[in-house]
This record gives sequence, structure tokens and C-alpha cells, in this order.
Amino acid sequence: MASIYHVCFRTLCFLALFAGLVATAGCASFAPNVEGVIATVPSEKQTAARPAVVLIGDIGVRRGDDTVRLAERVGRELEGAPGAPVVVLGDVFYIAGLKGECPTTPGYSSFGCEDEAGPPTDQLESVLGPYRRALQGHPLVAIGGNHDFYGGEAAVRNQCALIPATGEGWEYYAKGCALEEENPVATLDFGSVVVFAVDSEPMIRDRGYLDATVAALGGEIDRVRRENPTAWRIVATHHPLETYGSHNGATKATGVAKDLYVLRKTLLYPLFFPLEWWLGAQDPYELRYRRYRRALYDLFRAHPIDAFASGHDHSLQHIRIEHPGVPVQIVSGAGAHRSPVQLYGLDLLWLNRLGRAVGLEEVIPAPRHALEFGMGGELEGELSGYGFVVLSPEPGAPSSDDAGTLVVDYIDPAREAALHTAHIRR
Repeated sequence: MASIYHVCFRTLCFLALFAGLVATAGCASFAPNVEGVIATVPSEKQTAARPAVVLIGDIGVRRGDDTVRLAERVGRELEGAPGAPVVVLGDVFYIAGLKGECPTTPGYSSFGCEDEAGPPTDQLESVLGPYRRALQGHPLVAIGGNHDFYGGEAAVRNQCALIPATGEGWEYYAKGCALEEENPVATLDFGSVVVFAVDSEPMIRDRGYLDATVAALGGEIDRVRRENPTAWRIVATHHPLETYGSHNGATKATGVAKDLYVLRKTLLYPLFFPLEWWLGAQDPYELRYRRYRRALYDLFRAHPIDAFASGHDHSLQHIRIEHPGVPVQIVSGAGAHRSPVQLYGLDLLWLNRLGRAVGLEEVIPAPRHALEFGMGGELEGELSGYGFVVLSPEPGAPSSDDAGTLVVDYIDPAREAALHTAHIRR
């Protein structure tokens, strides 16, 4: 009973602090937007480690020559690493999955235009054609994102049938296509790197699917740790645990939307409910999204991994997390769109800080985290603003179980050298 009173007391303290802050605080953006490249930690020395996996997200619409240049740069990064895969972190097709293009909006699928749309194969060729040509000998493995589901069952069927037929070894993983509640995890063993692919969109929408995925993921992480203890364990999906991007308030519009979330869930709920029901909870501060994050943080505390990789925000980010089970968040969602990254002002009314102060950091959840590198927004000058991530393991001593170092290179195709290089060590 005493423990219940203790939790209630902490919760009341938290609510009191929140109420006082609401009365005095302004928008979530406590600092000006920072567009371009942010590096709070110097790039570590680059190495000649052999690439193992490329991570790229949100590629779903062709951007003319920029898409071709991006795909060709991915192919060049994988030269000398035969068979190394490319993992697409969701939103393979905008805006309603693979349904066919509308003549008036080339490169997009659009609601309400199915009767006038071209065949899905045209849309697939527009988006994935440059990658098929650039990735000879390298499989592409795609994971579903929120936009891939907006077209309903028809879009999922098209993606399930057509993506694997595009190239040798190509695969697509999403609920309804290779992933189900009975089998919600695809374990992709690339030797020195093992990627656990899960579908975050139904995890956020469906509590049952979330629970099933968490249970299966814990078992797979433990199995790989026993059978291949030196392999790097990466969980890959679409929605990030942490982000400093647009989905977490990095623009004026999204910052205001974040500040108004409490009103949206209370006084304005009847107005916003239809939109939230249709789109799902797509921002990290929303309740269902917090449930998804909390379940994964709890899982990784017992079944640790080396990094969590995702797209969703249209930027590149390397985020260190003060958590015993998931020390790094990799955001790689700059495959076709570009949105800002902001170093400060992303904590809605300082709720995360208040939560940590009163001991509710696991409930919110709100572990401390810091942006070490970010690139996003409409850039001026030499950079394109598009990009991807390359994972290259440096092995440890052959006679030990030391995994060595996982080199993480952040690449913009307009620059010959990596924008930023980080090292993950156990």
C-alpha cells in the first residue's frame, strides 16, 4: 500500500509542476531552428573497415537526378563488399504505398485517383529502378512504414508481390507480408551484423501486435547472443525511439502541434480524433507512440542491443542514449525528403526533464539522450541534404569474444568523404 501512495505522491508532484509550467511556458521551440549540419561531438577517425550494411529510409518518391545520384553513391560505398545488403527503413512508397501514380503528380501515389493512376509497376520502377541498376549483386531488404500502409490491403499486396521480384535477394517485411502476429520478427543474419526487422506501424496502432513483437524480439535477441556473441545486434524499423527532427517539434509548425498535444487529447479531442485515427500516432510524444517506446525500452533493459535504426524523420541523426540496453539511436530517413534537425527545444513544456526529476523517466519514457550529429532541411551550398548510413564492423581480437568496433558513417552523395563517423563499442 505504501508503494501505491508513493507512486501517487510522485504523480501529483509531477502534475503540479506541469500545471505551473503550462501557465508560464511558451512553445516547445525554446531555441531557434537549426538547419543544416549539427555536430556536437567531433567525427572520429575514419577507417578502411569493410562495409556490412547500408541503412536508408523514406525513399518513396523519385527526386530526379538526386535519386539516381543517391542510389549510385550507395552502390559505390558497397564496392569491395560483395553481397552486402541495403536495408530500407520504411516508407518505401509515398503517399499511400504502392498503388500506382497519378498523372498530375509524377512519382507519388495519391488518395482518390486510383481510377486514373498508372499501374503499380510504373510507380515501383520510378522509385526502385535506380537502386536496382546501382545495386548489382547487393540485395535490398525493405521494411514497411506508415505510408506503406495508407493504401490498405491493396498496397500491401502490391509491395509484397512486386518488391521481391525487382532484384535477386530482394525482400519486403511488413505485417501482412512475411510478418504476422504469430511471426512478427525477421532475423537477418549478415554475419558480423544481425538485423532484427520489425514493423513499427502496427506496433503503435495495435497493443496485441506490440506485445507479440516484443515477446518474439526478446527471444530472437537472446538466441543470437548465444549463437553468435560477437555479432552486432541492430533492431531496424520505421519509427525511432528518439529523434531531434520534425516529428518531435523541430519546425515551428510541428513545435506548436507538440505544445497543443494536451489540448488535442482533451478539449479539442472530438476535432482531432478522426485525423489521429486515420494517420495513427506518428509523433514520439503521442500516447500510443509512448506506449511503443516504453515497451521497447523495457525489453532492451533485459535483452540489450547495440543500436536502434529507423527512418520516419527525413534527416540523418546519431543520438546517444543513457540506457543500459540501447545506447545508440540511428536515424536514416533522408532518402527522398529533407526536414530540419534541431538541437534544442524539443522537450514539450520540459515534460521529459520533469519526469526524470520526479522519477517517472521509465513511465513517460524519458531517458537522457544527446544528439551527436544531425543533418536535415533544405541545405545551401555543396550538400544535397539527402543521405544514408553505412555500418562497417572492425573486429576485435580473434581469440576473444570482443566484438571490436562498429563504424557508423553518415553519407551525403554530394560529398566524397563521410559527413560524420561515429564508433559504437560495447
